[in-house]
Amino acid sequence: MKDKLIQELIRQHYMSGIGRLMKGVAHNMNGPLQVLFIQVELLKKLMAEEGKILADLGALSFSGEGGKLRKDLENKQEICAKKIGQLEEELERLHSMTDFIVNRCSASEENNAGMVDLNEVIKDEVILLHADLFFKHKVEKTLKLKESLPLISARYPDLSQALNHILQNAIEAVVDAKEREIIVETGLNGGNVFVSVQDTGCGIPPLAQEKLFTPFYTTKSHPHPGLGLFLTKKILEPLRAKFKVESEPGMTRVAVFFPYKKKEQR
Repeated sequence: MKDKLIQELIRQHYMSGIGRLMKGVAHNMNGPLQVLFIQVELLKKLMAEEGKILADLGALSFSGEGGKLRKDLENKQEICAKKIGQLEEELERLHSMTDFIVNRCSASEENNAGMVDLNEVIKDEVILLHADLFFKHKVEKTLKLKESLPLISARYPDLSQALNHILQNAIEAVVDAKEREIIVETGLNGGNVFVSVQDTGCGIPPLAQEKLFTPFYTTKSHPHPGLGLFLTKKILEPLRAKFKVESEPGMTRVAVFFPYKKKEQR
């Protein structure tokens, strides 16, 4: 067990270094992105000027080759305008992604708890997990997020890491399933805010369910550290979080309940 713990600590340290590197890369990408945005704006201005010229030409009477040439120019401008629009959309997406990485890494460096929107943390984790092509293309994802969910007092990185562990377990559970679906739901239950992650995997035997939060215990056949749910429980214990696991063949649901105060309601 000691060797496994050391290996996992080394892996976590390595992943932490990658996170810092990603923040630096994302921050440095903002410069080239701004240049590309400026060039796109210049192209749009040029296209507008060409459009005015073509409009003026349209007022003139052309026949034969002249008319055909004008029509070709109009078609080409329409195609260019569409391509520039697509380029602008992709640049906006890339800009949003770099901002997200920088902001997320900055939040992870903060030590103090704050009021956190559980729904936003879930959305962020789903975006990050799209880097896993299996999750992005092969898994049906359903988000049932209750609107105006009360904020909870927590550290963003703690909730982020805990949810990541639970979602990763769900993804691994559906790899060999015929139906690959993961349902993430949030809501209120008594005096608690809850999040549940349900998958259509093979399920967990009753005896195994009793050991799910034991360190280095895993039901996976391939090499796996078996620390995900153990770490999740340890991370969320200071928040007085409670766990509930339901499983049967073809379904597993892991729910986490966070107590909240009425004054924390939006």
